[in-house]
Parts: sequence; structure tokens; C-alpha cells
Amino acid sequence: MAGRTRYGWRVSIAATFLVAACGADEPANDPLLSPDHQDALANGSAAPPASALNRVMEIIVAPKVSAAEKIALVEDSDADRDVFTKIADQGTATYRFIAPTTLAEPNESARANVEVHRTSAAVYRAEIPLIYDEGSWKIGKAAICPLLVTSSPMCHPSP
Repeated sequence: MAGRTRYGWRVSIAATFLVAACGADEPANDPLLSPDHQDALANGSAAPPASALNRVMEIIVAPKVSAAEKIALVEDSDADRDVFTKIADQGTATYRFIAPTTLAEPNESARANVEVHRTSAAVYRAEIPLIYDEGSWKIGKAAICPLLVTSSPMCHPSP
């Protein structure tokens, strides 16, 4: 881990989105598979597809994936390395991103729609932010805080 450079993290996060999308149950003509769309995703000029975001959420809630790997996928989550344990401790929930994702500002932000299914609770739907940070797309902390955790240092506004 210590040997990774900022560029290495960018490549691994872009690869996470690309691998997630390629393994999704979407038609083979998914535009993410084109080299031009892969470049657009990597340079921030295209929003990640819902299929890739679903895979990212699977990683975020997976108990066997290290916190260090998850931190690279969520904005400012390094402020609370225990946030992912808190997510797991909330009980069973499934998260499903719904196409389309929309680019708000190239190299800056995008929006995605998500459904949260919890045991004995109504389905919660929300539009969440995606943030382009240090060369990669991340799930915005504004989404993590209300959808997943209610008490975390990463959820408090900066002074």
C-alpha cells in the first residue's frame, strides 16, 4: 500500500469502475466498453454508469474488503476509517443505482439515482452526488452520510 502513488490510485479506481461495468448484467453494447468512453470516464468527462456504481457499493459494504481500498471510493472517508464498519453494523441493506447517471460539471461532479432496500423499511430513493477527485470518480460523502450512516466525523461540515 505504501508504494502506491497518487497516479496508482487513479488507475486502480478507474479500473474498479471499468471492471465493475464490464462484469455487469448489461448488454454487450454498453458504451463503457468503447475505448473513447473508457478515456472519458478516466479523465472525468463522462459520468460512471449505474452498473459500475453498483459494483462500487458492493465493495463498500463487503466485510472482507479492507478499509483502505474502500476509502479510495468515497469522498473524504479517510476522516473516519471506521465508517465502513458502521455501515456494516446497520444491518442488512441492498443498494441499487438506476440509470442514467448524469454529468453535472465535467471533471467535477455528476448525479446518480439510488434505491436503498432495508429489512422492514420502505424503499428509500435518492439522487446522490458523485465527485471527481484527484483523477477519479468517488461516491460523494453527501450520499454516504444520510443513506448509510448518521454519526461519523466525515459527515460534519468543515469549520
